[in-house]
Amino acid sequence: SMTEARASPERNQWEEALDRELRQHTERQVYQLVQAGDLPPSANVVPMTEVFTVKRAGDGTIERFKVRLCVRGDLEKWWARPHDTTSPVLSAETLRLVCAVVSTKPTYRMWQVDYTQAYTNAELPTGREVYIRFPDGIMGSSREHPQHARLRKSLYGLVDAGYRWYTTLSEQLIGYGLKRS
Repeated sequence: SMTEARASPERNQWEEALDRELRQHTERQVYQLVQAGDLPPSANVVPMTEVFTVKRAGDGTIERFKVRLCVRGDLEKWWARPHDTTSPVLSAETLRLVCAVVSTKPTYRMWQVDYTQAYTNAELPTGREVYIRFPDGIMGSSREHPQHARLRKSLYGLVDAGYRWYTTLSEQLIGYGLKRS
């Protein structure tokens, strides 16, 4: 938990990692803070959890500390249709085929793109209302005074987060003139 991280010798690194995560959420307008008294009676309030990761370089040295705030999707009220929770993945055979074709054509180029906070680029669909409860010690939240927010965009852990990101990315690629096959 963040309380434990703040008591560790690496507390400054964990605080910086949390600040970076919250800043990215703010920049992307992922959620809107809501006072507990303003929650609708039928609000789908889902708790969040923190995931702490130490990223290491190839030689084993510490590269950076990372905190990811995730929604406890396993506790979310089930609402989605089954097809709204799955997204396609690239098969190993297709990847090998693409690499083989690119390697035989000197004019072809291949590159990798890594989206920072990929899921937070996906808007929640109209009518999908999800409220989150921040973990204790984050955004001033505590057991006695929980802090809530209404999600505007997808977050890691939502049952449909992968599907939302897939549809957002697909729409972008189609907008560039690519065709689905």
